[in-house]
Amino acid sequence: MGGLPACGGQVVATHTVSPAEARRDALRPLAIIRSTKRIPLPEGARVDRGEITLVASEPVEFGAVIEQDAAGQVIAVRHTNGRRVVFRPGTAAMSRSGDSVRGVTTGPDATLELLSHDRIEVESAPRQDIEPVRTRPSADGVASSEVSRPTGLLIGGATVLLLAYAPTAYFGAASKRSADRELLIPVAGPFMAFAKRPNCTPPPGSELIPVDPCIEETATRAALITSGAMQTFGALLVALWLPPRTVSVGPASATPKTRPARQANVPSIAFVPMGAGAAAVGTF
Repeated sequence: MGGLPACGGQVVATHTVSPAEARRDALRPLAIIRSTKRIPLPEGARVDRGEITLVASEPVEFGAVIEQDAAGQVIAVRHTNGRRVVFRPGTAAMSRSGDSVRGVTTGPDATLELLSHDRIEVESAPRQDIEPVRTRPSADGVASSEVSRPTGLLIGGATVLLLAYAPTAYFGAASKRSADRELLIPVAGPFMAFAKRPNCTPPPGSELIPVDPCIEETATRAALITSGAMQTFGALLVALWLPPRTVSVGPASATPKTRPARQANVPSIAFVPMGAGAAAVGTF
């Protein structure tokens, strides 16, 4: 038994076992030891009977289609260039970030054959940062989901940001003070200009005047703080729009192109963009 250094000062215990022991104890394989040769294995690999099953991570780009069966399980990814990656039933799941699908494909590179004298270098299997996409079947038995962003946050945030920035930027461009040019910088500009404004010192005898001689400077400082706060609020709304949200969608009529002769479940199609978009649901 040996040890491998890991992040945070931890030591990962590793040892070599037979393929049968690794499969029985559900240990995480790190490499195949074949005589004096060490063959590293990718993360997520598992030991099955007579072979190593490799878990692939398939990126999901904007416009890609996630195909699901009636139970809401991912069965394939159809890319915008027409390439279709099919997964073994029950093995695929979407990452929590929504930008990839991990699972065992049906391609020839999905497994590595083990020889009789092979040994497996293993460690305890960690938990995967993967959760299945779960959707409720609709009335006709077809389930789907889509990843979208709330458009209202983008429109509202951009409107608030523009209304606060436009007059401030105009004042900064028209001002004769060089320090006011920083008002042309969105969000941070008002706070930078506020920090560089000189303090207002009332002249001697001003206490006898009923009007505050620093009222103009006080109003300018208040306007800078107000503009900076509104621009920050608008930028925050736009930032909240960026992370995608998964929502359930109902069925949509779609004419199936092909249907496998031995397909037990009726597949459905969910359009899963990484930005705002629509969903296409149907059978194929």
